[in-house]
Amino acid sequence: MATWNLWWRHGGWEQRQPLIVDTLREVDADIVGLQEVSSAEPDQPAMLRDELGYEVVIAPDGDENRYHLVNAIASRWPILDSSWFYLD
Repeated sequence: MATWNLWWRHGGWEQRQPLIVDTLREVDADIVGLQEVSSAEPDQPAMLRDELGYEVVIAPDGDENRYHLVNAIASRWPILDSSWFYLD
């Protein structure tokens, strides 16, 4: 199991994308909890599915997901059910 704050699209995010994939491939965790994940461009949940074979569920940043800033759980095992709710 691993956890990582991907730092959304701050700083040199374009250069970090291949490093994120390489690091997660090297760590080879069965379950990864991720914070500040971009669900727009780049679509990091799709990257985790397509390049690393994870199943991914996300919790959006608001009712309209206006910033495309999500938290995610990625799993090598099937995710049979998921849900989320906002903490007020």
